Amino acid sequence: AQRALHETRALIFALRPAALGNQGLAPALRQLRDEASGRLDLQIDLQVTGERRIPLDHEQALFRITQEALANVAKHSGAHAAVVQLEYAEGQTCIKVRDQGRGFDPAAPRKPHALGLISIGERASAVGGTCQVTSMPNEGTTVQVCVPNKPGFDP
Repeated sequence: AQRALHETRALIFALRPAALGNQGLAPALRQLRDEASGRLDLQIDLQVTGERRIPLDHEQALFRITQEALANVAKHSGAHAAVVQLEYAEGQTCIKVRDQGRGFDPAAPRKPHALGLISIGERASAVGGTCQVTSMPNEGTTVQVCVPNKPGFDP
């Protein structure tokens, strides 16, 4: 019953609209870090470089990707810490989530019900981005997603 309650609360949190519209991605990720640290029992180090606004659909995709990546860390890695790096650059914005957990072999077949990494890739692709997952057993995992900045975007 406790696990079901915990998972229900996590689902409600995940479905709740992020406060991106007014704040932007970096402040929303700071709020996510603060809320998710206790809920997921993770120490989350958030590093932001070159903070600025990007199109809302890109911010939403990167926010949801970060949520999923952190949920994967909590659920699968065995790690109690993660680093989230958000870097705004001239041509693209990238988010990287990494842990020093148990890792896995990316070439091994995935379980049919394992949708986390699939949804991350789909979200990245939906906004013209790329997704790269690197991992090795006992070496941790890194998920990096980069989305292009739209030319002429003026928030």
